[in-house]
Amino acid sequence: VLLSTKIEDIKGSVGNFSVKLSQNGSSREIRVGTIVLATGAEELKPTGLYGYGKFSNIYTMPEFQQIAGNLKDDETIVLILCAGAREKSGLTYCSAICCEKALREVIKIKNKYPKLNVYILYRDIRLPVEGEKLYRQVREAGVVFIRYDLDRMPEIRQEDGKLIVNVYDVTSQVDLEIFVDKVVLVTPIMPPKENRELASKLKVPLDTHGFFLEAHPKLRPVDFATDGIFLCGPAYGPQRLDEYIFQALAAASRALTLLIQGKVVTEAIIAEVNPELCTGCGRCENVCEFGAIKLEFTSDKQLVAKVDPLLCKGCGSCSVECPAKAITLHHFRNDQILSMLRATFEKPAPRDRLKIIAFFCNWCGYAAADMAGVSRYEYPSAVEIIRVMCSARVDPLHILYAFLLGADGVLIVGCHPGDCHYISGNLMAEKRILQVKEWLKDIGLEPERVRLEWASAGEGLRLAKIIEEFTHQIEELGPNPLRRGEVYG
Repeated sequence: VLLSTKIEDIKGSVGNFSVKLSQNGSSREIRVGTIVLATGAEELKPTGLYGYGKFSNIYTMPEFQQIAGNLKDDETIVLILCAGAREKSGLTYCSAICCEKALREVIKIKNKYPKLNVYILYRDIRLPVEGEKLYRQVREAGVVFIRYDLDRMPEIRQEDGKLIVNVYDVTSQVDLEIFVDKVVLVTPIMPPKENRELASKLKVPLDTHGFFLEAHPKLRPVDFATDGIFLCGPAYGPQRLDEYIFQALAAASRALTLLIQGKVVTEAIIAEVNPELCTGCGRCENVCEFGAIKLEFTSDKQLVAKVDPLLCKGCGSCSVECPAKAITLHHFRNDQILSMLRATFEKPAPRDRLKIIAFFCNWCGYAAADMAGVSRYEYPSAVEIIRVMCSARVDPLHILYAFLLGADGVLIVGCHPGDCHYISGNLMAEKRILQVKEWLKDIGLEPERVRLEWASAGEGLRLAKIIEEFTHQIEELGPNPLRRGEVYG
């Protein structure tokens, strides 16, 4: 265990991480096989909220716990739950453990001071299943529960040294005025500020609040998309203590599994750079969500991109981003995809028969098509499906080439935002598709001939409806005028 230690830099990949540490002014480097993020969380300091910091008798829960042994039996105390949490903006999340923590503290002080007057101002009481017993116990102890609304928050003022709480009771629909000795604000937990810096060094994502974002909430709840890095505890977000324990055990077992294996096998589908074509622009490095690409100098002092095969996940976004086409994705090279496009037009077809090219993401779009098939959901046969690993692999070149070959429409289906197996590949695809639509306008084609949709692996019926709707849309637009050489720009 290293105390008073800061992480300066992290390099490498699963099985071979190099971590540079700073401790008491000196630096050292250690090598590890796996990394578990258990960065914890911080308590929100509600400065300015409900008079905290202005009036002396307003505390946060940890502060109140320190003075709870010195209360008077005839005092009146108000606890305000969700103080700073579940807001319309900012901290919109529920901190999960606040209600239970507050009720347990109330039981402790009521057992010690039976005549204490306690009011709990709440918006919703959120407890685990077994927490109902705790809730009833608090009510039976004489604690008064008052429900308030987000649109009419409690107000606190001070007169003659006495705190006065004004609150609108949603249940009885009356305005109440309570003279109190102390106010306790039950505040949520927040991610540490250092999370953003650590996420940047590890190339792992954060959610909108600053907590670390797992690879998949159900399939890989303690994994990151980057192999060899795991998370647990409050680093994941607000949860109950037993959930933190389960996560810690899961993360430890996942890390141990890799260490026991003693070797790492790379993916077959990874990117490769042709150094003779690479111009060293760095665009590939910028779009890689996994930190798999770095710019390095060659022996003849040329700056070129280099791919770490242990970090590369094979999304193909770098291949699309490269202006020199110096990066190829094994098994999904440009020439292979263009060959698949040409193959769809080799069979002679009637002029009035529509031809729609569909690029489906391997994990969601293509899986949804499989689901539609096994579920016997019907969709128009005009669609020719081409599988890609990620919607980010769909190059504008592929779309334009499809139209040049005579496609009447192009449909791209990727994962839902937030569910992409490559973190943000679908969002990169979205930006590129918007650009393609502008190009189509410039050459005289309707931008509606290109459509980007999201679908999960289980949404076979939804995908079938998307295909049907898009086919009807293309029917209304008519055949691609490129078939007859009638494009006007």
